[in-house]
Amino acid sequence: NEAKTNFLRRMSHDIRTPINGIRGLIQMSYYYKNDPEKLQDCRRKVLGATDHLLSLVNDVLDMGKLEAGQFTLKHDPFMLSKVLTEVNMVSETQAESCNVHFISKDIGEIEHDHVIGSPVYLKRIFLNFTSNAIKYNKPNGTIDTYAEELSCDGTTVWYEFKIVDTGIGMSEEFIKEQLFKPFTQEKNDARTLYRGTGLGMSIVKALLDKMGGSIEVESQLGEGSTFTFRLPFKVDENAIETQKEEQS
Repeated sequence: NEAKTNFLRRMSHDIRTPINGIRGLIQMSYYYKNDPEKLQDCRRKVLGATDHLLSLVNDVLDMGKLEAGQFTLKHDPFMLSKVLTEVNMVSETQAESCNVHFISKDIGEIEHDHVIGSPVYLKRIFLNFTSNAIKYNKPNGTIDTYAEELSCDGTTVWYEFKIVDTGIGMSEEFIKEQLFKPFTQEKNDARTLYRGTGLGMSIVKALLDKMGGSIEVESQLGEGSTFTFRLPFKVDENAIETQKEEQS
């Protein structure tokens, strides 16, 4: 309860900032109503501010659902390679806008590409890691991502995903005691410098737990961090049979 109270106190500034920005940009749009270039710039900035505000609200709502046990996992067929490609496209664009090099998007040997699970939440987990790697990186820093199939028993396949960055890093104490707790960021001024709710990693950990996965974190202050997570998915037998029929 104390953590939530402190969180709401700090969040008041973060929530007001994009709202005030949106109001100011709308007022400017009236002033520049005959200037298409200025109007386009206002629209672009309004979208950016609303995206940030929406991410804050989504984090709070998702954390509430997870705490209340109301989060339902999907069991949909999907292609792992397609999800990874979509994540890489979004991350690469975000990294470019922040002067960070998204230099590697390696995919190792993946025999079972067609699986059944929650592609939306896999994407959410991966994008949270890459977004943090970008947000907490240094100018001209780098990010490497990697994915590979670890094992398969015929019905369940395990994958390993890795994100390596050259960012500001974290202390060993923070990783052990605070990283996956709600409403936490390591530096007292981190929310002002980097923005955010401090809920992202706790949401990721809760999703990984629900999906039967695991996570390992290695980090060094001033040097960067490595996040490695593993997840199981069911093999999509229907897709495999369809492929066999098409090839025969």
